This record gives sequence, C-alpha cells and structure tokens, in this order.
Amino acid sequence: MADMTRMTDAQFKTDAELLSDLYEMAPCGYHSLGPDGTFLKINTTELRWLGYCNEELVGLRKFTEFLTQEGAANFAQNYPLLIKHGRIDDLRFDLVCRDGSLLPVLISETAIYDESGRYRMSCSVVLDLREHLRIESQFNAAEACYRAVVEDQTEVISRILADGTLIFANDVYVRFFGRSKEELLGSKWHPVAHPDDVQRIESELSALTPDHPVVVIENRVFSGTGEVRWMQFVNRAFFEADGCLREIQSVGRDITEHQQTKEVLQRTLARFRLLADANLVGIVIANAKGEILEANDYYLDILGRSRADLVAGQISWKNVTPPEWLEADYENLANLAAHGVSPPYEKEYVRDDGSRRAIYLANAMLPDDDGRILAVVIDITERKREQNLLSQAKQAAQQANEAKSKFLATISHDLKQPLVALRLYAEILHARPAPENAALAADILNCVASMNDYVNELFVLATLQMAERQVALQDFDVIELLERIISGHMAEARRKHLSLRYRRLPLTARTDPVLFSRLIGNLVTNAIRYTDAGGVLIGCRRYQGKYWVEIWDTGIGIPAGQIKEIFEIFRQLDNGNTRGKQGSGLGLSIVDQIAQLLGLALRVHSREGCGTLFAIELPLAAA
Repeated sequence: MADMTRMTDAQFKTDAELLSDLYEMAPCGYHSLGPDGTFLKINTTELRWLGYCNEELVGLRKFTEFLTQEGAANFAQNYPLLIKHGRIDDLRFDLVCRDGSLLPVLISETAIYDESGRYRMSCSVVLDLREHLRIESQFNAAEACYRAVVEDQTEVISRILADGTLIFANDVYVRFFGRSKEELLGSKWHPVAHPDDVQRIESELSALTPDHPVVVIENRVFSGTGEVRWMQFVNRAFFEADGCLREIQSVGRDITEHQQTKEVLQRTLARFRLLADANLVGIVIANAKGEILEANDYYLDILGRSRADLVAGQISWKNVTPPEWLEADYENLANLAAHGVSPPYEKEYVRDDGSRRAIYLANAMLPDDDGRILAVVIDITERKREQNLLSQAKQAAQQANEAKSKFLATISHDLKQPLVALRLYAEILHARPAPENAALAADILNCVASMNDYVNELFVLATLQMAERQVALQDFDVIELLERIISGHMAEARRKHLSLRYRRLPLTARTDPVLFSRLIGNLVTNAIRYTDAGGVLIGCRRYQGKYWVEIWDTGIGIPAGQIKEIFEIFRQLDNGNTRGKQGSGLGLSIVDQIAQLLGLALRVHSREGCGTLFAIELPLAAA
C-alpha cells in the first residue's frame, strides 16, 4: 500500500512538472489577475515578451500599468463585465514592454469564483499579434497594390461570380460603360454586351476548367454613349478546391480600330487577289524556307514553269536564283526579319530552259505568325536590254565628244602658228604703210586679234571638256586679281566711252586664281561688249551667307526666259540689236564650265534694256 502511494505521488509529481512546463513554455502568454487587477500568476513566455522577471510583477504590479492610456480605459470598461459574466473573448490591447516598445496582443479571459460564488481571479490567454499584424499589413499592402494596379490600367477590369454577378469593376470600366459602381456591382454583365454575342460568350465561359482556366473572347459591347464597340476580353477563371467555379476575372481592351483595320485588310486582300489574277505583275507567297506556296501565271511565265510544278513543290527561290545572286537574297531576308520589309532590288532568275530573266523584286512579311513572305516581281529583261543599248549609245556619244574636244584642241593649237605669223606680217605692214594700205593693215590687225581670241577660247574650252586642266587651290588677294582684270579691259571700255570701276573690299580667297581670273575676265568682256552707254561695276558683297564677286552692267540685258540659253556653247541671243554679231559664243560657256569645275555657285539677274548682274561665289581663305 505504501509502495502504491509512493508510485502515485511520483506520478502526480511528474504530471505536475509536465503541466508546469506546458504552462511556462507555451507559445502563448498566460496570466491570472486578482480582483483589483494585480498579477497573481504569469508564465515565462509573457514575461519574456514584456522584458520582466516573475518577482517584479506577481503580487506587486497591476495589469493596467502595462497598458496604453486607451488600453487602460478599455480594460476598465471590460474587466467588470468579466467579473459579472465570467468570460470575455478577443480583447485587443497594446502592452507596453520594459524597453518602451508596444506589443500588440489579443486576450481572452475566464473568471474563477470561490464556493460562495465570489470572484477570486481571472485566467487569461494572451496571443502575440505581431506576426499576424505583419501578415495582415502585407496583405493590405498587396491588396492596395493590386487595387492601384487595377485602377491605373487603361483596360476595363471586372470580376464576376459563377452566376454572372458583377462583384468588382475598376474606374476605367465604370467610365467606359457610363454607369456608377453602385449600379454595376450586384448586377449581371449581360446588359453591356451586344445581344447577338451573349450566347457565344456564355458558351465559351462555361467551357472553362481548372486545366484550361483562360479564354480570350472578342465581342461587341455598348459603351456609355450607346456606341457599339469591339472589345477583346481575357477571362481567367478561379476554382474552389472541389473544382467548382468561384469567380472569373476579366480584362478587356477596346479593339474597335483593330477590327476596322482587319476589315480594311480583308477588303485589301480581296483587291490584291484581283490584282494577282489580272497578271499585271508577278505575285508570290513563299514560306521562311523559300518554298513557293502560291504564285500567279505572270510569275510562272517568267520562270517558264507550269502550275503543276508549283503544286508539286518543285519551285523555290533557291533553285531559280543564280549562285551569284544568293548573297543579295540572304541580305534581303535579314532586312525582312529586322523590319518586316526590304528595299526593292534587281536580280536574275534562271528559267526552266536555262536562260535568264532580269527581274525587279520587292518583299514584305505577311501579318501572320507563319513567317510567310509576299513578293512582287516585275520582268525587266526587255528594259535592261534597252538600257544596255542606251548605255552603249551614250558611251559612243561620249567617245565622239572626247574626239571632238581633242580635234578642237588640235585645230586651235595648229591655227596658232599661222596666226602668229600673220599678225607679225600685219604689224610690219601697219608699221610701213603706204597711204593706200593704212586702212587695210588696220583691218587685218583687227581680224587677226579677233581670230586669236577665238582660237584661245576654243583651246580653253577644249581643255576644260577633256578635263586636262587640274584645279590648283591657293590663297590670293582679291583686290590684286580685280586690279589686273580692270587694267586688261580698261582700253576697250575707254574706246566705247564706258566707265569701268570696282569697289575695294580687302578679302583673301582660296580657289584656283588662274581659272577664277579667266572666269571674271570673261564676264567683264561680256559686260563691256553688250553695253553701249553707262558702264561696268565690279564689287564684292555678302549675300545669303556667302561672299560673291558681282559684275553689274547697264547694257542691253537678257530677255526673260532665256538666261539659261546664254551658257550654251556657240550660243548668241538674237536681241534685235543692229550692232552685228560680236564674240565667239564661247565666253559664257567657258564661265559656266569653270564654275562647275571649281564648284562655285553662279547667279544671273537681268532686265531687258536695263542691264545685267552676274555674280560668282567667292570662297574665302581660312584666315
């Protein structure tokens, strides 16, 4: 009997120790409060939370000392209810820990009474809410983020229950359909859809399963203005664990313009089919491998192939393309991949009989996911033949022109020798004139001078046309160049009683001074020649951002519409003047060719009967 008692006591002791461990080390807090709210008992877990030891609290401190002001008021209101009713659940408090931090807790309390029914103490279970609040905060933040993302979208977003009841709609949805959220939420989605599309929409939504929870539907809706619009909805179904549909989230965007574009494309394809059937150009559709899938008769005629060859898959761009053209085709494919189109280009095809055809080809990727290529082909074989003939004719003309220029150069060179001798003889005759030969000698000298000028200009023109004259760029003083030109033409101006002057502008130019001097000299000669009264003025000035040498005269002017003609070789305008034919007709042609050779702009302004302005661009030196 004593042994049994000892065994029982030992068991009781073991159970008590186990119960004490469970109480002290529980994952939640436990405490008991006396009638005045003083701690009677508190477990180790809650002490650790608060940062105190048992001796500092039990029997010494009241629970309200560890509450915020708001919590103390809440406790004062609810503690009497606990004493009266025996239990209070889920009271929310913030406990003030030793370090001043706040511990959010949830407390459920049970009242303990003595045999007479008088309240003795409470037994309280305290749950740490920190993790719960953290998760709740994250959830709230996620929900806020979700709502912000949904509200910021440009798409209409909604959620509907399995029976079609709308339980959520973002602001875009509300604005698009022109109804308030109060009107929308709790109603069915059907009224906003076009009645002709409702049955199809319901059928596709009913086919959603946990394995296939997404369906994309394009249908018509009525906007808030009553307008019929096309929308594309991406519908995502959410299911319960037992597979029952819980709700559907729908994201929609307006595709009315896309739908209209698609309809236009369909009409365009119909017209394109008519074009292909008309056989005005070759129409080809090929896949990414280069196999010809479709082609019209025009294209097959270029290749000399039959439609049976096409149907049998015997035609591809590789087997109709000569090897030397494959690189161009690969470059074309790279352009297609990068940009969807490639620049048109020329190539050749090999016909079934081995002959070749020149073609002009343009490619574009078709707007589908199959990587198909549309090609438009034009047979340019005949045009290339004509171009070759034209090129040959042009080359022959060029050779003839070069031969002409060489001939002119040779003739002008050969004519110089007898002219020099003739001039010497005429000068001797003029120096020893008999009275009856004086006028004849003067006429001979004039003719020789005129012929010499003509031959010199002919030689210069031939040299320029044969490109034998190389440009020698160097810096030079513009005033010195103009003074030399004025000096060389002053005698002729005085003979005609004309003023010949220039305005000094200290500039340094950079170009070929010899060619530039001849260009200016020819313009001055031309101005004096066609001016009978007044004079010629040479000046430099800035115009439209450039410097120009300008030659003004008060001569007969140039008829309107004939300015371009004056630069033609051997061209002299018939201005109705009785002065007779003057000059060789080469001076302004030389001016034009020198300007082109030096890369200088040339301007002409004229009024018939009033005078003319010739202006040549003056390239300044870097200094």
